[in-house]
Parts: sequence; structure tokens; C-alpha cells
Amino acid sequence: LHHTHSEDHKMRPLFLVLLLSFLQLLRPPPRCHGADLPGHMQPLGSHRPPESVPRLTHIPSAEEFHENWEKAGQPVVLEGLLKGTEVLRNWQQDDYLRAQFGEDKLHVEQGKKENSSGAVYFISMAEFLDRYLKEDIYMVSDMPEAMRKEWPLPKFLLCGGYTQHLMFVYLWFSSGGTRSILHSDSYENLHCLVSGRKEFLLIEPKYTETIGPELQEFGFYPIDVDSVNMTARPGLAEVPWHKATVNEGDCLYLPYNWIHQVRSYDRNFGVNVWWMQFKFNIEECSPSHMIPDFAPVGDFLVLAELQIKYVLQALARDDGTVHVEDLYHAMNENASEPWVTLQNVREVFEMIDPGCGDILHSKKIDSTPYEIYKKAHDYIMDINAGEEQVDNPDEESHPFDADYLYFDGDLDEAEDYDFEDPEHITEGGRHSRVPSRPRDEL
Repeated sequence: LHHTHSEDHKMRPLFLVLLLSFLQLLRPPPRCHGADLPGHMQPLGSHRPPESVPRLTHIPSAEEFHENWEKAGQPVVLEGLLKGTEVLRNWQQDDYLRAQFGEDKLHVEQGKKENSSGAVYFISMAEFLDRYLKEDIYMVSDMPEAMRKEWPLPKFLLCGGYTQHLMFVYLWFSSGGTRSILHSDSYENLHCLVSGRKEFLLIEPKYTETIGPELQEFGFYPIDVDSVNMTARPGLAEVPWHKATVNEGDCLYLPYNWIHQVRSYDRNFGVNVWWMQFKFNIEECSPSHMIPDFAPVGDFLVLAELQIKYVLQALARDDGTVHVEDLYHAMNENASEPWVTLQNVREVFEMIDPGCGDILHSKKIDSTPYEIYKKAHDYIMDINAGEEQVDNPDEESHPFDADYLYFDGDLDEAEDYDFEDPEHITEGGRHSRVPSRPRDEL
């Protein structure tokens, strides 16, 4: 018995070693961190293979587009949507653009890798065409009126309420090689390609918190898209993403709030149309055979041109008045130096209410027709191209930033909104963040 007990005692260490080894096998593998994470210090999207984005080869009706894609919040590529159109043939030719739109002034960014803080300036289309193949520049600009007369809206956006909620029409033009930041927009988006190829990396909005802290004011993530530091954002390794390839003549529907990053290749000319969310009205789409395949976007109101109206409504004092200095301070507030003068603002006031002096009243602001605000908008855009500047007066600046303020709602409901409520005021530039309607209310 003594011998047996001694043998058992000798076997215990071996038994414990085997038991611990077995238990170690049952433990889950340790999570990767930093340099061990897939995609560390590699281009965005290298952390896992992409999922596909559906592709349509026919032009959907407005009802089909709304029910299957917009209401579902599902991106879709519409292959060859613009094939055979005049705009596709004409806008692929620099000579045509120079002849038709050479004098139009457009926003151009310095640097084809977006960093949200690069220099932005106005040059003519002709000057851009002279330079874009040789320099590191990128046209990112509101589409001029003359070009809107040629740009076609497809039939599924021509009824149901879409044309009453158009917000921006933007140009994206380069020699290729552009890389956007990772960001999201608060408007519905149809992005079409005239020439070249684009690769869209798309992430569902529900993964916002998983990716990590976001600069909520501007809707972008401070990530180097060419070399992602996974140590700083380990949650990104768990985020699935979708890849959408858009070729010339194709269009991508990109739902609002989807996170995305874009790369372009070859001579690259894209146009995107943004619209606000609204409740779709199927009755406007009957009879369907009366709706053309395309209509010029220039036939419809683009709400961004009413920005001065919304700014003035936001600036109204308790007595319902807006003074010249209110708009002057608001428009210059975030500029390194003033870019509009008091005389410029007086000119805008004179357009809206001739003989008003230095004071506008709310009733006149609300009742002034669209054509007058468009004229004022164009005037301000011309000033932004580089006209006179003066020293800033000593008065305290107004708290609103009037550079890109927009109203989030229907125009006929504007008088019911409190324009000093931050929920109704938003920055409407490239990376806008506004309250969004639930999908089941669209």
C-alpha cells in the first residue's frame, strides 16, 4: 500500500500538467491588438474581404427605386444608367467643356488626397482644364447653372417628391488618383460617373460606434485611408464593408448616413445629386408612361440656392428684424479675414427689399421669391471668387455661422420651425450632419 501511495504521489504533477494543458486548449485565442490586427498600417479595407453591392441593369420606376432601395436603406449600382446620353458623350471631351462652360467659376481643392483642411479657391473651368492633368488639384464644386441645363435626372427621381427636395448638385473632376476621407453625409445621394472609375468603400451606419470616436460636427473620421493605424481603432477590425465599383455611365445610389470612402482612377468626372429625406407620394407618379426617361436638373429648384433666406431667418432678432451687421458678422465669423464687406451685404439687402436701408423684416424675408434669393446667392458666390475685403468692425460677432446653414424640413413648413433650435440648423457642405427621418417614414 505504501508503494502504491508513493506512485500516486509521483503521478500527481504529471496529471496536473496534462489537466492544465487541456484547459488551455479550451480557452479562446487571445484577441489581436495593434500590429497583430489585420490591415494594420495598410489601406482602408485591408482588414477583411468586402461584401458586394447589388447592381441593376435596368432603369427602375420611382416606386421600385423607393421601395426596394431608398426605403430599405440599401446601396445599389445602376449599371449604364447614362449610356447613350448626350451628356456622357459631350462631357467626356475637354474641348466641349471649355467651349460651353469655360468662363464658369468653380471651387477647386489643392491636393487630391482629401484632408478636410486643404486650400480651396475659385478658378474658371478653362483654367482648370489647362492645369488638372499636370497639377495636384481636384474640382469639388457646386454645378453652375449652365451645366444644370444639360445634366439629366433619371425618371425615378422625376416624381413622388424628389424634385421638390433637391439639395445640391456637385461636380467631382480630376485626373484620377483622388482619395476621400472616411465620412458620412446626411442627404440621399445619387453619384454618377461621366468618365473614369471609382471604388466606393461603404459601411453601414450601425457600425459608427464600433469604428470609434467620430468628429460629429463634420461627419468624418480622422483616419489615414492609405495607412490605417489599427492600434488607435481596434474596433475597425470587426467592421464588415461593401465595395461598389462605378464605371463611366454608371450611377451609385448611396443612402444617407452610410459611411464611405472613395478612390478615383483615370480622367475622372463625377456628378452627384443630394436630396433631403421626405415622405414619398406615389400618386405623383401616375400615369407612369407620361414620365420621361430623363429631364434636366436645371428645370427644378435646388434648395441650396435659398441658403441666404435660411441664414436671414436664423439671424432674426426678437423684434423680427435682421440688420446689415448681423449678416456681415455671421458670414465672416469663421474666416481668417473678412471676405464680404458691409457694402456687399447692403447690396444683398437691396436685392431683397429695395430701399430698406440697413434693416430687413421677417415678413419680407419670408415672402421674397426664389428668383431674388438665387440672384443674391450668385452675387455672394462671385464675391467668394475673390473680390474686395475690408477691416472687420468692432461690433461683437453673431453666434451663427452663415457659411453653410440650411433648413432641415419642407419649405412650406419653414414658418413653424424655431430656427435657433440646433436640431433645425446644420452645416450643409460636403460632410453634412442633420437629423434624419426613420426609413419607415420615407
